Amino acid sequence: MSTAFRLAAATLSAAALATTSIAQAVAAPADTVPVYRIQGADRIATAVAASRAMWDDAGTPNSPTATAAVISRYDDYADALGGSALAGAVGGPLLLTHTAYIDTSTINEVARILGKKGTVYLLGGTGAISGAAEKSLRDKGYTVKRLAGPDRYTTSVVVAKEVAKQQKDGHPQLVFATTGQNFPDGLAAGATAAGYAASVVLTKDSVLPATVKSYLMAEQAAGVDVLAVGGATAKAPFSWTGTLAGKDRYETAALIARSFWANPDTDSDDGNAIALATGENWPDALAGGALMAGAGPLLLAKQTSLPAATKAATTEIVKSANPSTIKVGFVLGGAGAVTDEVKSAFAVALNS
Repeated sequence: MSTAFRLAAATLSAAALATTSIAQAVAAPADTVPVYRIQGADRIATAVAASRAMWDDAGTPNSPTATAAVISRYDDYADALGGSALAGAVGGPLLLTHTAYIDTSTINEVARILGKKGTVYLLGGTGAISGAAEKSLRDKGYTVKRLAGPDRYTTSVVVAKEVAKQQKDGHPQLVFATTGQNFPDGLAAGATAAGYAASVVLTKDSVLPATVKSYLMAEQAAGVDVLAVGGATAKAPFSWTGTLAGKDRYETAALIARSFWANPDTDSDDGNAIALATGENWPDALAGGALMAGAGPLLLAKQTSLPAATKAATTEIVKSANPSTIKVGFVLGGAGAVTDEVKSAFAVALNS
């Protein structure tokens, strides 16, 4: 499948790999793929850590600097499932915040990467991120764009259309449709979408809300491929261009990764990193999806075990190019989300 699409974002650069604690990745022996854990004291801090791992301070010459920031609420996943794709399209991180106010660590990170001015996207209405929180950003000099609809499904279309605005022809390269009733399928789709100028929209399992169906039909009529991600969405009555659905969340994530990142026929799809996040919760993977924009896939793990599908996909992607282009692995979140034993198993798969 990956032969039909091309990466829209640059792969993770040596400069990006050299930031913060990831500096060791550059100095590691060429025949070893190191694995680094990206974590904070909580989900908001982990999102900041992911941002710091990718983006240098505003104004730093010859270094990856962000051009925008995307912020979503910290306690619900729905508005943010398309947030990784948007972050990839606008060139910035996906950060998290409380509803009533912008958390200090988040606003400090915005200031670090954007300086005193820039664009900040807020995902969801004032019930997700309050008007007072928005005003606090405006008062600091930032241009704020709120992307919201009356429900999660319409919001996903609004976000998808913003992704398309960043493209020369006004269309995403492709569209991933996935259920908004749960988070796992959207996590992996969002991470890959971030690197492929793609959008993510939400279905109500096998039901297509009217706004979503209208959007999908319009994009398909314009020649854009529309892919169903996950078994629930694949059952929706729509003429999908293709489906990416495994027997569970881990197989679905692995199928996305293999389809877009394990392509020996063209080096344009080669990533240089693979990320691993828990498939049992959503915050770490959302922020990590923005980090991985163009760098490689996001795979899912259980807290205490590495699923067979995840291990197989990791090995296949590493071996899909000779020599391998994979330079580093990331584990997103602390040991309470993905244990050190799973991190070690992931390292073995990366170096097998």
